[in-house]
Amino acid sequence: MPTQAITLALLGSIYPPALAVAIAIAAGEKVRTRLAIFVFAAAATTYLVGIAILELFSSIPVGAGHRRGNGLLQTAIGVALILLGFYLLRGRRKAKVPKPPKGESRVERAMQSVPLLLLLGVSLYALPSPQYVGALKAIADQSVPEARKLLQLLIVVVIMLWMIEVPALALAVFPDQAGRALDRFNEWLARHGRTLLIVIVFIAGAWMITNGLIHAAQ
Repeated sequence: MPTQAITLALLGSIYPPALAVAIAIAAGEKVRTRLAIFVFAAAATTYLVGIAILELFSSIPVGAGHRRGNGLLQTAIGVALILLGFYLLRGRRKAKVPKPPKGESRVERAMQSVPLLLLLGVSLYALPSPQYVGALKAIADQSVPEARKLLQLLIVVVIMLWMIEVPALALAVFPDQAGRALDRFNEWLARHGRTLLIVIVFIAGAWMITNGLIHAAQ
C-alpha cells in the first residue's frame, strides 16, 4: 500500500459537510438504518468513482516520459489545492460563525427521507477531491495486479470516509453519549472547521507540489 495514498486519503478525509449530514441524521427515529443508508451511498459512490479514475490512469500509455508526466500531474493537483486554500481563506474573512439551532430544524426533518439520504450520499462524494485523485494516482502507478489495486482502493475509501463512519458506528453502539459528543464537536467545528480545512489543504498542496517537482526532475 503506497504511503502517499494513505497520507492523501487522511488529508482528504476532513469533510465537514458530510459530518453535518451525519449529525442531522442522528435526530429522529431509525437512526441506525438512516445512517447506514447514507454511509453506504457515500462509500459506493466513492468506490465507483475511484474505479473509473483508476481505469483512466491505467489507459494512459507508459513511456519514457511517464515519470515526468506523473510529476507534472501531481504538481498540477498541488497547485489546485493551493488555489483552493486561498479561495477558502478569502471566504473565511467573510464567513460568520453560525449559531447552533434550537429544537428540530427543517434540515433534521428532511433527514428522515431515505431517497434524500441516498441523493446526499451520492452528490457529496460524486466529485472527487484533489487529494483523492492524488491517492488514486499513487495506487495506479504501482506494478501490481488489478485485484490488489482494487483492494487498496477499498482501504483508501474507508480512510476517506472515517468522518462519517466513526460517528455512525458510535451512534449505533452508544446513541446517547455519542449524540452529546457529536453536538459538542459540531459546535467546535462550526467555529474552527474552516480554519482546519484551510491548513490541511495548504499542507496537502505543498506536499503534492514538492513531490511532483521531484518526480518531474528525474
